[in-house]
Amino acid sequence: MSQNYLQEFPTNLEPLMEKLFELNLSHNKISKDLPGSIIAHGKHLQYINLGNNQLTKIPAEIGLLGNLREICLSFNKFNSIPSELQKCQKLENLMLNDNQITSIDVDGLRCLA
Repeated sequence: MSQNYLQEFPTNLEPLMEKLFELNLSHNKISKDLPGSIIAHGKHLQYINLGNNQLTKIPAEIGLLGNLREICLSFNKFNSIPSELQKCQKLENLMLNDNQITSIDVDGLRCLA
């Protein structure tokens, strides 16, 4: 569902979330908060691409995605690395280029090593 004109997370995806391994909503216009209650259903998600949107934060429920290995949050409006990602123990690739990040919490990211 990349390269569309979505302004918010499509809530009608909820019934599919438990079956998805990948979710690509990049290159949209998403600026509203992502619905944590729906994201939490993505227990099999290994890859999420939310790059090229207008996000400033991600929901705490991202930390419940125990199989998440890669997340792309590039080209958004984050001013720090979301602390919610510290709970993603299997996370291997984190892409946050071209945001508005001014500092990095290295200690917070050590749990990913």
